[in-house]
Amino acid sequence: MSETSPIGILTTDINLVITSWNDWLESATGISESSVKGRNLSAVIPDIEKRGLCDRFLKVLTEGSVELLTASFHRFLVRIPLKITAGRFTEMQQNVTILPLAEEGSVLGTLVTIEDVTRQLVAREDESQRLSLEKLSSNDWLIRNEAASSLSGSGKLIISEVLRKIRLEHRHPGILSSAMKIVSLSNEDITDYLIEFLNDRDHELRIYAAQMLGEKNTPAVIEALMEALDDPDTNVRYHIIEALGKLKAVQAVERLARIALERNFFTSFPAVDALRSIGDSRSARLLYPLMNDDLLGTPVLEALGEFGESDAIPLMAELINRNSPLLTGIVDAMCRMNERYYRMLGDKYFIAETASYHINKVGIKNLLEYLKMPAIRNGELKSLITVLSWIDDQQIRSSLTRYLGYAETSRQIIDAFVASGHKVVDLLISQLDEEIDVRKAAIMALGRIGSTDSVSALLPLLMDDETAVITCGALAKIGDGRAFRPLMELIGHNSPSIRRAAIAALNSIGHPEMERIIPSLFTDKNPHVRESAIRIAGYFGFPGSRVFVQQMISDMDINVRIAAIENMPFFEDERMMSALLCLCEDHNPKIREAVVRALGQTDSKQSWLILAKALNDNDEWVRYYAIKSIDNHGFVDIMDKIRDMALNDPVPFVRLASIEYLGHIGGSLSASALASLSNDPVKDIAQAAVNALGDIHHPDALPPLIALSRSYEPDIRKSALEALGRRGGIGTAEVLQWAALTEKDQSMKNSAIAGLRNIATRDSVNALLNLTSDPGNREKAINALASLPDSMIDLIAAGLEHKISHVRTAVVEILLRIHTPQASEMLSECLTNEDLNVRLAAVYALHKLGNKRHIKKILDLKESDPDPVIRKTVEDIIRTNSELI
Repeated sequence: MSETSPIGILTTDINLVITSWNDWLESATGISESSVKGRNLSAVIPDIEKRGLCDRFLKVLTEGSVELLTASFHRFLVRIPLKITAGRFTEMQQNVTILPLAEEGSVLGTLVTIEDVTRQLVAREDESQRLSLEKLSSNDWLIRNEAASSLSGSGKLIISEVLRKIRLEHRHPGILSSAMKIVSLSNEDITDYLIEFLNDRDHELRIYAAQMLGEKNTPAVIEALMEALDDPDTNVRYHIIEALGKLKAVQAVERLARIALERNFFTSFPAVDALRSIGDSRSARLLYPLMNDDLLGTPVLEALGEFGESDAIPLMAELINRNSPLLTGIVDAMCRMNERYYRMLGDKYFIAETASYHINKVGIKNLLEYLKMPAIRNGELKSLITVLSWIDDQQIRSSLTRYLGYAETSRQIIDAFVASGHKVVDLLISQLDEEIDVRKAAIMALGRIGSTDSVSALLPLLMDDETAVITCGALAKIGDGRAFRPLMELIGHNSPSIRRAAIAALNSIGHPEMERIIPSLFTDKNPHVRESAIRIAGYFGFPGSRVFVQQMISDMDINVRIAAIENMPFFEDERMMSALLCLCEDHNPKIREAVVRALGQTDSKQSWLILAKALNDNDEWVRYYAIKSIDNHGFVDIMDKIRDMALNDPVPFVRLASIEYLGHIGGSLSASALASLSNDPVKDIAQAAVNALGDIHHPDALPPLIALSRSYEPDIRKSALEALGRRGGIGTAEVLQWAALTEKDQSMKNSAIAGLRNIATRDSVNALLNLTSDPGNREKAINALASLPDSMIDLIAAGLEHKISHVRTAVVEILLRIHTPQASEMLSECLTNEDLNVRLAAVYALHKLGNKRHIKKILDLKESDPDPVIRKTVEDIIRTNSELI
């Protein structure tokens, strides 16, 4: 053992990849630093996750805390057999400290210290546990912390003594912290002690008991907390309410609702928050009286937006009709309910139709008045526009036109107008004389509606350079023949974008006169006209234009020549190939570029020889387009050359094209080259290589991608996650699940979940099910699982046996969103599930579906279910839906 290093030290990056491993560890383990550096900690310590130690590292990385692993509780971090047995120990016993490595407030990795304490433990083997208890009162937090860890595994007798210390010395912050740590680490059932504390005379101890009970989800705990809701101390009641919310105690819904209805400033707010956390739609009806409350209205409306049912909409509409001061909160709740119904039930119109039916003319006036307010925020404006767009009223549409030109709302209003169809054509035509942004939005809307009634109004706008392109697009969608001649007038326009838009519109319309007119334009004095005529003729492959196009490869204008070359393949004439061969060595690189682009569209056997030769062209764009054309054909014979270009070509965009080709061709050689390129100093090159690895399904592509998913560079890490999500493979689901849990960037989390959904394997389904227990990932994981193919439903339903209740209830939510008879049958079976929360979720799910076949089963629960919560829930459903009886 090194004299300079009395302890082991290792460091990792944020993804737990080892970055250093000191001489003490080399000597003690016999493993060199070079063999572990760059490997994940879980690969070097295989049982680290099984022993629950990964959570300690995760806490350090996410919270910046310091974690201690003591020998008396965890034994060791790194398993090191002793050469000579010491006492009862055959393996080195270690005290371990895990510290965050931070810079400017951001955690970048961990620093781990490992101390051999085997001898000390042997010497203290007979030390009385009483001494450890005394250490809890030490002024040294390290001593308290060590005592806490050592005592946590000491059995119920010691735990009871620790709890006694909480009772006697809970005002000492250090002792309280250490003692609570022991309680949290203990495997002993201490629920009875904590429940007893709820009745202690000291209100602070009752608060601490409520906080700790909020981590222990059992019926006994929930019952005890509910009984304690009558505590005389407001602060205690606050923490009890908070604990019930954390436990998602559906049994407490009615009590919490009553507390909310008391309108007490200190307890009503947490009660609403707790109900929101529980998410039981039964509580929504209980909160209806508070919708317009000055104090609680806003949080209540937010809660209803998350779990309220459609019967809240008429009440909300009535508040709009009465011009409630909480109008923006009401419309936002309506919008969120509409989104939820669409997401869960696939019903895009039910909430909208219900709201529009109940909002009267006075309500419309109130909404429109609010729309005029100058201080309205962007989010409020969007919700307001959404609700207004549900109502079939011409006055509303007229008022909304003022927002057509706003970048933030233009798309939303266009969508609303398009949904109204022909009703708004005249209104939109009236906007064509307004300012440019409004004019453009109106043109887009008219094009999407597709009414021929708007053609006459649109045609004059072709003469306006500011609106010509967007008008061409609208006329292309409408497809009316009256636009043929005006569009033909634009094919000689000086603006390339206007010419392209006119050509696209003409191609879309496909006027019968076009084939006759086009040949006469090949001799037009305007080269723009000749070029456009070639591109139209090539698009349709007009037989009568073939000879003219072949002749025009000698045109005086370079753009006309390029157009002729690029469109030759579309005439499917072998003579065209001969013409292309003559031009492959033209002195003008733009002509050579056009030739290699054209060769990418032809099936001639001679093309690959010309393209191979073009890879050595001195013009970078010729090389680039040659690679793209080779890729288009899938030629493999030239792979070695293109692999060399990916590594060595001096032009970045040529290398990028080569990398894309390697990804499409695949194989071991491509994987090897791309793995090397993933470390390229040019960021775009490295990122492209990672993306290309995701296209290769050869086994050699997987290890570098898994390693890159833990890169220091966020963009590389994200690309690797996306690539893994495209290709899948052994271990991929585990990597993506870890990323979804640990990455701080939301886009990376989204990429990980999208990848798990795309892989669609047993492992990825299990990973997504696990993620439903994580609040930050739950909704996205549910959406991903609900969108899987129907063939995966049995794997999803297996989640009903998951050890975590939140996962089991998530499966009910997923089955609700799948919309198949098999899913409905599975929901019906959930009515007899052992888990109360699953049964309750199934009741609401089947009620939402409105499936008459299962209504009788729900009604039977009123008498047969063993839990009063279920029986009361069915009663409430019957009372508010008398048609079920």
